[in-house]
Amino acid sequence: MYKLKDWIDTNKLDWSMLSLNPNAIHILSKNMDKINWYWLSINPNAIHLLEKNLDKIDLYMLSRNPNAINLLEKNNDKINWNGLSENPNAMMLLEKNNHKINWSMLSLNPNAIHLLEKNYDKINWACLSSNPNAIHLLEKI
Repeated sequence: MYKLKDWIDTNKLDWSMLSLNPNAIHILSKNMDKINWYWLSINPNAIHLLEKNLDKIDLYMLSRNPNAINLLEKNNDKINWNGLSENPNAMMLLEKNNHKINWSMLSLNPNAIHLLEKNYDKINWACLSSNPNAIHLLEKI
């Protein structure tokens, strides 16, 4: 666990960026009034805080959070399918809800190659160009 040094002035901290920091959860949990919920929603170590504050989270960012899959499965109505399509850990949810996929965002997803290979007509080639696992697909065109 990390702890702020006594000489650090907490008024000088950037609480938005701290909300994004996976190692700042202990500090944030003691300063809940300062949390930026947009950034905390994508913080992979903040799941326990997010579960207790569903009314404050940003659904797009939560859907992109690789550690939020269980939380999203329990709260299916909270899923932002654009964000989820980009989430590398969401493949099972996306496969079950193929009709809700945002194919441009999925084209960015490094774990979605198997779905993209089956749906060439839906690929966003510009987005796929930045996908590190798609080089073999790009070499075919």
